[in-house]
Amino acid sequence: MSAADRHLHSSHVSGLSAGLCGLVLMCAGASGAQAGESAAALVASFQTLCMAEPLDFAGSEQKATAMQLSIQQSIGAPPDDSGYFSRSKSWTVIGVAPHEFVVSESHGPKGDFKSCGIRSADIDAADFKTELAKTLKLGKPLSEGMSSDGQRRNLVWTVGDRTLTLSDKSPQNVKQGVRLLLSNKPL
Repeated sequence: MSAADRHLHSSHVSGLSAGLCGLVLMCAGASGAQAGESAAALVASFQTLCMAEPLDFAGSEQKATAMQLSIQQSIGAPPDDSGYFSRSKSWTVIGVAPHEFVVSESHGPKGDFKSCGIRSADIDAADFKTELAKTLKLGKPLSEGMSSDGQRRNLVWTVGDRTLTLSDKSPQNVKQGVRLLLSNKPL
């Protein structure tokens, strides 16, 4: 396949992915947003945004641009003298379950780290965990623990060769809000 054909194929796949995500969000929006529906819409969005393709910062930026998402945050600096860098970017996703689409990557002395995830302050954590486990057919987490600051509960699974981490604020008795992150290495 020529470079031009690969670019055309890549553009078509990115456009198709963006269209599918929009369709999922529109269908979910038309269905009357109960707690279970919001959790299902959020899991579907995560699958489309983060699991449909390999972890790729530039590809995620292209997907967000194609979906016309507004930038929430962009952090990063040019590579240092050693070529090491770290960057993160997030976008606002509007729909039945409004959330933030977040990607990051870094290159440093310990190697490369790539991640893709979502954050939602408005989703019921228990409903989301149940829907996530059902949809992705997740078994018992490989690990369950608290963040180093004691503010979040973290559940970790392996999905293929990647790590899936679900965080919520249950240690603070807060039932709302989750962060779900897919990464190429354990956190």
